[in-house]
Amino acid sequence: MFTYRHFIWLGIFAVLIPLAIILLKKFKIPEKKVSLVVLALAIILRLIHVAGNMVPIEGGVGMVFDPTKLPFQLCSYQVYLFLIINLTKNEKVISTVKSFIVPSAIIGAMLALLIPTGGVAFNEVGVWEYMLAHSLFVFYGFYLMFVEKVDLGLKSYAKNLGLLSAVVVIAFIGNSVL
Repeated sequence: MFTYRHFIWLGIFAVLIPLAIILLKKFKIPEKKVSLVVLALAIILRLIHVAGNMVPIEGGVGMVFDPTKLPFQLCSYQVYLFLIINLTKNEKVISTVKSFIVPSAIIGAMLALLIPTGGVAFNEVGVWEYMLAHSLFVFYGFYLMFVEKVDLGLKSYAKNLGLLSAVVVIAFIGNSVL
């Protein structure tokens, strides 16, 4: 997987992510607008992921969803968290979810970018979806950390470990059923 293309992808995102954060901060774009755009992009990228991984029906005509490609991977749970942020009015829930997104998005998605399981070719839609989705998660995690100043204290660390454990259990059960 580690070829010059992989380093090109990483280089592009190493420039674009900080640049986007700097510009959003400079122009004082409201966090609500940023979170809505992030949610919309995340949903579009997940739909591309699911639709792009459809499989032919055995002995028939047509395609069906590949159950292993449905949005139940750990990174896919970021989309559900983005939904919670945008749909709930409870500030405590929003604060808790945001403090969970920061480490889970930054660490998880950065690891996914460092180990691209779907390849690194520039001419494959699946690679674009994978790289863009994970870089979007990294971007939003850093955005929340540097622009929104999300609470990352010891108390939120304990909550985040609990939430991560719950998400892992849910993902494990969901993926085992499939």
